Amino acid sequence: RSGALKPTPAVSPSVAPKTKDAESTSTTSYTHFQVRSLRRSNVMSSSNAIESNPRSADHRKSTIVKRQQIKSKLYQWACEGFNFPSLHPQEEENSPMQQWKRMKRVKLLEAIDDMKNEVAAQKLETQVAALVNESYHVSGLRVHPFYPVIVSTSTDDVIRVWDWKQKVLLNKFSNTNPPGTFVSSMSFVNQLADYDLLMTGSSDGVIRVWQKYYQGNSTKLCTAWRAHKQ
Repeated sequence: RSGALKPTPAVSPSVAPKTKDAESTSTTSYTHFQVRSLRRSNVMSSSNAIESNPRSADHRKSTIVKRQQIKSKLYQWACEGFNFPSLHPQEEENSPMQQWKRMKRVKLLEAIDDMKNEVAAQKLETQVAALVNESYHVSGLRVHPFYPVIVSTSTDDVIRVWDWKQKVLLNKFSNTNPPGTFVSSMSFVNQLADYDLLMTGSSDGVIRVWQKYYQGNSTKLCTAWRAHKQ
């Protein structure tokens, strides 16, 4: 009969036709796989380009990291300065250290007041000391800013150190100049430190630095160099 329904063939699950949703899912997953592979290849190519290009910033960073650290006593000493805090903890007002500092300031102010009174009572024409040089005329003179010390030099290439308060000669030594030259300039270095230095400049163009210039047997030459041509 023409109006009778035809039986539909049974379809097994393994060969079931793909629907539109399944096709879109497979296409989408395949596209994501392609994107991941492309990204991986781009990353590898960029890393190779960085390694091959010495001008790139990443290449410079990698080379800097590989360099060895500087090995020097001066470098280690400078690095130690950054390992300590810049701000120290504040001390209490009644701590022994604060009391000692307060007493030290009071004594210093009292000494300054005494010196003011001496200067006010002293006249300009009053002679404090008369220091007689042994020979030759004085060609240079320096007065220490903190101690009663005067350093003089003459054309005989001899430096003399005087204590103007006690009016005595503390030390004298030769500046080791060649014949025909003399000390033309003098200056104190590190005046506030314990290792006060005396720097001299000579007419032969040589600068010399002397240590313990005020002690007779301990005076020694620290360094010397030629600053100008003769």
